Amino acid sequence: MDRLGAAIATTVSKQNNALHLPQDIELINFGLRYAPHSAPLLTQRDRLVALQQQQQTRLDQEAATAEIASRIESVRRAAAANDTAKAEQSLARIRTLQPSNPFLVKEGPTLVAEAYIRIAQGAFRAGKYQSAQQTVAQGIAALGPRSDLANARDLYALTAALISAHGQPLAPADYQRLSAQLGRIRKIDANGLKNLESELKSRGQLAQGTLSALLESLRPPSLVNIAVQPATPTPSPISTVSKPAAVVPQILPSTLPQPVTSAAVATSPDPCAQAGLAGSGRVCFDRLQDGQRGPLLVVIPGIAGGKPYALSRAEITVNDFNAFCNATHQCEPVALAYSYAGQLPITDIKVSAAKAYAHWLSSESGHAYSLPTDVEWLHAARAGVGWKQSPDSNCLPPSSDGNNGDGSPISALGRQPNPWGLVNMTGNVWEWVLLPNGGLGVRGGSYNSYWSDCTVNAFRSDSGAPQRDVGFRIFRALK
Repeated sequence: MDRLGAAIATTVSKQNNALHLPQDIELINFGLRYAPHSAPLLTQRDRLVALQQQQQTRLDQEAATAEIASRIESVRRAAAANDTAKAEQSLARIRTLQPSNPFLVKEGPTLVAEAYIRIAQGAFRAGKYQSAQQTVAQGIAALGPRSDLANARDLYALTAALISAHGQPLAPADYQRLSAQLGRIRKIDANGLKNLESELKSRGQLAQGTLSALLESLRPPSLVNIAVQPATPTPSPISTVSKPAAVVPQILPSTLPQPVTSAAVATSPDPCAQAGLAGSGRVCFDRLQDGQRGPLLVVIPGIAGGKPYALSRAEITVNDFNAFCNATHQCEPVALAYSYAGQLPITDIKVSAAKAYAHWLSSESGHAYSLPTDVEWLHAARAGVGWKQSPDSNCLPPSSDGNNGDGSPISALGRQPNPWGLVNMTGNVWEWVLLPNGGLGVRGGSYNSYWSDCTVNAFRSDSGAPQRDVGFRIFRALK
C-alpha cells in the first residue's frame, strides 16, 4: 500500500494546474483510504489544499477588482443623477475594498461634491435658501473639508442674509461681517460669485446688479465712512466632469445559434459538489474543452431540503456569449467598443439563443446547464432569509423623475451580493425564468425600473424576443 501511495503522490506532484485540482484531490483521497499514513500522500494533500486556497484567493481578487470597477461606474452614474446617498455608499465600499484606489483621491469625491452643489443650486433657485445651505453642509459632513463646498456654503449664506434683509439697514456688526465675507468670496471664488449674480439678475432678484451694491444699499447709517471694495473678478476656468456614454452591446445580424449536438461526459469529480459550498457564497466553475473556465457559479442550498444546485454568480456576460459564438460559428461575436463592454450582461438576443448557449455549456462540460425555473431563481434570490433588494441596485434612484432616459446596464461582475453570493439579482437587466406552464417570464427588474419596483418580487411574462434590458443567468445541476 505504501508503494501505491508513493506512486499516486508522484503522479499528483507533477500537477500544478488549478483546473485539475478537484480530480487531483479526489485521487489523493483515494490513496489515503488505503494508505492513510503515507507521508508522500499527506505532503501532496497539504500542497493541493494550499493550491486550492490560492485559487480561491485569486477568484476573490478578481471579484473584488470587478466590484471596484462596477462601484466606480455606480458613483459616476449616481452622482450624475444627484443620488448622493447611493454615490456615497459606493465610495465607502471602494474604500473598504481598496483604500489606495486613485479614484478616491480626486474624481470620486469631486463627482459627489458636484452633485451636492447641483442639488443646492436647485433649492436656491426655488427660493429655499436654508435648504440650499443645509444641503451643502451635508456634503461637507459626508466628504470632509472641501473648498468647492465651503465656497458654495459661504456664498449661499451671504446671499440669503442679504436678500432676507428686505432692504432694511443691517446692524453694524452684521454689515461688517457680511462685508468681510463678500471680500473673502471675491478673492477665492470670483467666478462663482459672478455666476450667482447673473442668475439672480435673470430672475429679477438683484435689482442693484451685484451683491456688493446690494450690501452697500443695506449699510447702517452709523457706518457711512466704511466702503465696500469694488469687485475685481478674476476669471477662473470651470472644470466639468463629463459622464461617459454607456455602450450597450448589440447582437450583430446572424444565423440564430443552434444547439450543439456533440456532448462531453464529465468523468472527474464535480467541482461544485464539494462539501460546504452550498450557501457559502464561494464560487466554483467547470473547465471547458478548450481549457478555459466556464461562468463562475454559486451553489444554492436545495429547495425545502432537496438537492443543491448552482446558478451563475451574475448575469451571463458579452464575453461569455462571445466564447460560444467563436466556438460554434453559429452567431457573430458582439463587437466591443471598449474592453469594459465585455463585462456587460449579454442582451438583445432571443431566448432560443440563451438556451443554445446553455446547451453548448452542457456539451463542453458534461454537466447539465439550462435557464433557471422561476422557483429556482426566486429561492436563490431570497437566500433563505426573505432577501428582497440590493442597496446598490442599478435601477432608477428614488430621486429620479423617470424621464431622464439615460440608464444602461453595468458590469455583471461586481456589486453587493445577496446572502448566498449572487450579484445583480435586482436591477441591471431583467433575467429570463422558465414557468411551470411552459411559458417564459422575467424577474428582478432592470436599470429602467423604479426603485420601489426593483426587487426580487418584480415579475412579468415575456415573449423571449430580443430586448435591450433583458438578459439571463444560467442554472447548473449538481451530480
